[in-house]
Amino acid sequence: MSVIEIPESPAADDEDWTVEHRFRAVAEVLDGAPVAEVARRYGTSRQSVHTWLRRFREGGRDGLKDRSRRPHSSPSRVPVEVELAVCQLRETYPRWGARRIAHALAVRGVANAPGRSAVHRILVRNGLVNHQLQVHRRVYKRWQRDAPMQLWQMDLMGGVFLADGRECKLVTGIDDHSRFIVIATVLLQPTGRAVCEAFIDAMRHFGMPSEVLTDNGKQFTGRFSKPLPNEVMFERVCRENGVNQRLTKPRSPTTTGKIERFHKTLRREMLDHSGPFANPAAAQAAIDAWVHAYIHTRPHQSLEMATPAQVFRPHTLTTGPSTPPTPSPAAVAQPAAEPSEPMRLPVLPPPRSSEENHPVRAVERDGPSGASEPTAPSPSPATSSAPASHTPARPSPSSSRRPASGPRPRGRDLHPPTQGPARDPLHRLALTVNHHARHRQPVPGSRRALSGPSWTPGPSWATRSVGRPRADAAPVAGSVARAAGPARRDVSRARCAVRGGR
Repeated sequence: MSVIEIPESPAADDEDWTVEHRFRAVAEVLDGAPVAEVARRYGTSRQSVHTWLRRFREGGRDGLKDRSRRPHSSPSRVPVEVELAVCQLRETYPRWGARRIAHALAVRGVANAPGRSAVHRILVRNGLVNHQLQVHRRVYKRWQRDAPMQLWQMDLMGGVFLADGRECKLVTGIDDHSRFIVIATVLLQPTGRAVCEAFIDAMRHFGMPSEVLTDNGKQFTGRFSKPLPNEVMFERVCRENGVNQRLTKPRSPTTTGKIERFHKTLRREMLDHSGPFANPAAAQAAIDAWVHAYIHTRPHQSLEMATPAQVFRPHTLTTGPSTPPTPSPAAVAQPAAEPSEPMRLPVLPPPRSSEENHPVRAVERDGPSGASEPTAPSPSPATSSAPASHTPARPSPSSSRRPASGPRPRGRDLHPPTQGPARDPLHRLALTVNHHARHRQPVPGSRRALSGPSWTPGPSWATRSVGRPRADAAPVAGSVARAAGPARRDVSRARCAVRGGR
């Protein structure tokens, strides 16, 4: 039966070679060779050769082995009780890092609490750190505002499931400077109106921010709407309340990185373990409780381990000048005023329908007081036999100016047939005839108007279309031109009648 020899480990071979190397140097010195020459030949220093010689005389060949370099005493070592507390916190909160554990020990009043590096060494020594390969493909430029209420970041997230199988959306908002959560509302339908209502409620509670940063979702902007960009309800609320809206570049979620990081924390620590909720009210209550702990008890490393509630400062109402005025006798009997509370600003609500998103034409007013001045009624064609010395009232110059805002009014809006700046009956009659001829309507009192149902009033849908013209637009325009021929004859007859009456 053959005996199988087990080869020694490489570490044992290296140790034996080291001992043999040192033993040969010591033997040459004991034979009378100079220490400097032996040190130079063996590639070491004279002090090392003297050390080998001393250890060989004390312990023989075994004294030439490597010894432990651990110090005999470590007065600055972390106590065993503190090391045990570090391990227990790591096992209780697996997502806590070394900095968070060190902060928790300091808050709990542990004597001689270790720092971040000491806690990290304790975790590594006890096998509580899983080393991962860190691959940073991009270097991001970090930024934040200088003070609270300067910028809010808003976004929508999913993952809020109900027991009946429906999925709700969550509209969230975070203050850029303090990481304070200003909006966390559960929505059954992520419509633009629901998002605007949540935004308005937050502004009524905390005040209006200077700016708001969002992505290019359809609830926040209409810049990518088809076929043409338009103004959505959220943009109108921001414009009417004086909030500057900022949009990110397309496909750039890192611009709103603070709200995206909040979504990751909320999903990982709360939504993934809570399960489906019974109804939206239960989901809202659970999220509100978690958000309250997030902003009041959870320290943030970006805030130097302070909580968002300690850094956030909402807009408050000013109670008056710094020097209090002398109270009057009537005011002395009144109770003292309460301390200032969060700002309650008159925030404009969102419009009730999509029609209200259209620009509103300015109301023209005459006179310094802003009230409309009554104008003299214009004479009708039936009263064209009035004396020539009578001059109708001329309109105010402000009534013919363009509105301050809104689209440019069309010709028929500036000079409608029933109330236009007619200077005499003949001019007014010409305006009436031209208006009806342009819109394919008969002139009141003419033979075409009295002919009955053979006339089809109103413009054709092809002439009113805003988009691309239809193929039959040319025949319709030709029919309008043909219909204007009888109207011109009516104008000529009316002018002869007016001149004969004069």
